Amino acid sequence: MVNPNGNLLFTTLIDLNGDGIRDALTYARNVAAPVHAFINNKTGAFVWDDTIFIGGAPIVDNPAAPLIADFNNDNLPDFLFPNAGYDGEPYPGAAKLLLFGTADHRLENVTVTHLNLQTAPVYASAVGDLDGDFRPDVFLAKGKFGTGTKQARYWLNRSSVLESYTPTFK
Repeated sequence: MVNPNGNLLFTTLIDLNGDGIRDALTYARNVAAPVHAFINNKTGAFVWDDTIFIGGAPIVDNPAAPLIADFNNDNLPDFLFPNAGYDGEPYPGAAKLLLFGTADHRLENVTVTHLNLQTAPVYASAVGDLDGDFRPDVFLAKGKFGTGTKQARYWLNRSSVLESYTPTFK
């Protein structure tokens, strides 16, 4: 997909409204732009519906593909957008975006209350259980660019709050 500004839109297909049919979340790369929701109308067409976002469509800034997991253990999909931010010197990065699925099949931006707001450009990301507690944790990494340094960040899921963690390697 391409938006009216000519930016390529990336798409994640997942059931957003609980009807068992895949809908679409779209987001632009290499630019700060809103995430948009398109609901499958069951005839093969998708209808733009940003009312799914509580408080309006959130902005992402050059994100990688969203990590999808049930971060708050409510059996609904949640989304973590690992934003890279402006891709040039001094590579400042951007705050990540965390959206929780709600019981009424909407998406709530819980970034401020459930996520450490550290900024760093992210170029690799993964979700999995890093500490054996059966909750999805997050790994984010960036390479060395310009005057920056290589970094890896682990965020452990502590009852739906993702906390920054520095592992000890032996």
